[in-house]
Amino acid sequence: MEGEFTINRLVQKVKEYADGRSESVTRGAETPRLAALLLQKYGLGIADAIATIYDTPRAADPIFQIL
Repeated sequence: MEGEFTINRLVQKVKEYADGRSESVTRGAETPRLAALLLQKYGLGIADAIATIYDTPRAADPIFQIL
């Protein structure tokens, strides 16, 4: 149960990061391509951490659904 809460919280963090990148694109501070690359790198880092902590790559599936 605690693991599910943690994963859901990290999913929220990735979504918040994605929203921030979207705002940066809207402002013209980043290109869409750069924002996508940054989101991908951030998301993969979170996914790797989840997979390592829970000792299974399947635990990171909710993150990959966002990416």
